[in-house]
Amino acid sequence: MLSTFTTTVRTEIELDLDPEQYQKDKAVFDQAHAPLVKALQEYETSSVEPAFIKWLQSGKAATVQLDEWIVPEVIGHTSKGKARFEKLDDGSVLVSGPNINQDSYTFTLRTSVNPIRSIRLEALSHRSLPKQGPGRAVNGNFSLTAFKVNAKSVEDKKATAVELKLTNARATHEQNQTTLSAASAIDGQYGSGWAVDLGGIGKDQAVIFDLEKPLDQAGETELTISMSFTNNVNHSIGRPRFSVSNTTVSEIKTGNGSPEALSQALQFVQEGKPEKLSAAQKEILKRQFEQQDPQWITLKEKVETHLKTEPQPALTKVMICSEGPDIKPVRHHTQGKDFFEETYHLTRGDTDQKGKVASQGFLQVLMRTPQQEESWIEAPPESATTSYRRTSLANWMTDTQQGAGALLARVMANRLWQHHIGTGIVATPNDFGLQGDRPTHPELLEYLANQLIKYDWQLKPLHKEIMLS
Repeated sequence: MLSTFTTTVRTEIELDLDPEQYQKDKAVFDQAHAPLVKALQEYETSSVEPAFIKWLQSGKAATVQLDEWIVPEVIGHTSKGKARFEKLDDGSVLVSGPNINQDSYTFTLRTSVNPIRSIRLEALSHRSLPKQGPGRAVNGNFSLTAFKVNAKSVEDKKATAVELKLTNARATHEQNQTTLSAASAIDGQYGSGWAVDLGGIGKDQAVIFDLEKPLDQAGETELTISMSFTNNVNHSIGRPRFSVSNTTVSEIKTGNGSPEALSQALQFVQEGKPEKLSAAQKEILKRQFEQQDPQWITLKEKVETHLKTEPQPALTKVMICSEGPDIKPVRHHTQGKDFFEETYHLTRGDTDQKGKVASQGFLQVLMRTPQQEESWIEAPPESATTSYRRTSLANWMTDTQQGAGALLARVMANRLWQHHIGTGIVATPNDFGLQGDRPTHPELLEYLANQLIKYDWQLKPLHKEIMLS
């Protein structure tokens, strides 16, 4: 039976302990938010869409100017800690999921900007992040230990990636001017890193790096950006966005930037071929057009401002036992390996004398027949990340006809009685065997056990029945 827990480890997760209150708060928010969204959608349908079509057909779209910052499309991303990434409409990437002590991200981008003289990293705020971010630490901070960029030509299949030398780091905000400054992200030291506490929490931040030598090569360039967060714990960035420029930009700001696809769309418009625009390219041009409409901007700001007040579940960190590749074990200083892949039969209990692998089994004294064991074993589905051995154990423990369910119900009912009365119906709650005491009121114990089963193993109704009896 011990093999049930072979790959089980202790871990911590965050749970909403009061989901009913969150649902109430969310319902109030949704009721207030819906009219704002409706007003924006109606204005887009009745006014923006017709005006955009006329604007596109008139050729005025050709006058759109690209921003000095171009936001390339992110075509790949990885996280050492298996964090999850979600690409947003503005070209940023929202990070969620596991937030390990020292994570590292890798992003792959493609751009036609030539030459490249500067690279900007924006660390943007978001309502899903602690304190609105821009970091994933509990106080909303981050600490970017290292920022590296490698580049290679897309057209030249034989080209190898080369690391770009970055200089002149400057940021919208720095926690200090020494070990937590923007320059710390490119100083090669693993005890320092760019951070934004002391005035920068809950706000969009940006850092700009110049290339020591401009990257000047024909065709598309593939950029691989590596970021590590190792000089503090859980201090990774929550919503990064990358942009490149063919100029050395002096002003440091956030929020601006033209998507890479906009330049491709403008090329069709300037050639007088708007019919060649794809649906995605039209949508990008429409976003540019909307930014010229004061009424749309006002309605959009109302939606975004109210969205920042959206309630979030009040999460509490709790310790559980679980399995799977995405589970981060909680290690105690006295333990070694998190778990062993197999449990073995041991000769005379000696760990150096392993016998056969111990498959999952149950106590035969609490089975009607040994063959019954197979009916409790539950095979995990293909998509499962756990072994389902603990589910199989639960099947056996709660089977009141063929398994341990009847005894389990009596033991639990007795413990609840002892909790309230002081002494159990069986005075030895840990021993229902031959050496334990006999129940003083066996019919009462049987009744309470049956009630627990009737209540589908929920303890609260049985607590209530005992106290009101």
